[in-house]
Formats: sequence, C-alpha cells, structure tokens
Amino acid sequence: MNATLRVVILSAVFAASTAQATDHPNTNVATVLTDTTRPCVLFNLTDGLAADPVSGSTVWIAVAQSAPFYKERLSMLYMAKLTGTKISVTTDGVVNGACGHVGVSWMNLP
Repeated sequence: MNATLRVVILSAVFAASTAQATDHPNTNVATVLTDTTRPCVLFNLTDGLAADPVSGSTVWIAVAQSAPFYKERLSMLYMAKLTGTKISVTTDGVVNGACGHVGVSWMNLP
C-alpha cells in the first residue's frame, strides 16, 4: 500500500471517528450524578440539547473512572456546578459500554 493511500485511509478513519462529536460551548452544569451501579459520573448541562446524536435524545454525558483525566474532569464539573461558572464540553461521539452514555473528549472552563 503506498503512502498516499495510507494517508487517505487514516484521514477518513479520523474524520469518521470525530464526526459525531458534539460541542456544548459556554453552558452551565445542571446536575452531577454519581451512580453506584456503574464506574462513572454522569452529568447534564443547562443548554437543553441532546448530549450527542449517537445517544439519541438523552441529555446525560458520562465521565468513566477509567478515562484519562477523570479526577481533573470531575473537579471541573463540581467547581462549575458549585460556583455557577460556565463550562464548555465536547462529547466523544461514542456510547461508553460501562456507563451507558456518551463520553467526554474535551472539557474547559472558559
């Protein structure tokens, strides 16, 4: 396989994997829910939008305990919730099997 074809295939795979990500810019955290039956924290936002097209109409977004930066993301969620600070979240477009909801690929306190 030549190098050009490999780049085209990798580009297509990357585009497909990020195509479903959904941005939730500059919004507030509505609820943070620790679920004792699953290894994750669930949260939703006040923008009222579905979390991600792949998850249907659900508003819940998951942060799995096994995800990179779990503790940092959890700290950001609680800080944003308790202080009313706006937060920006981008979902990863994938429903996490252990959590049952779409995950987070990026989170920022603007």
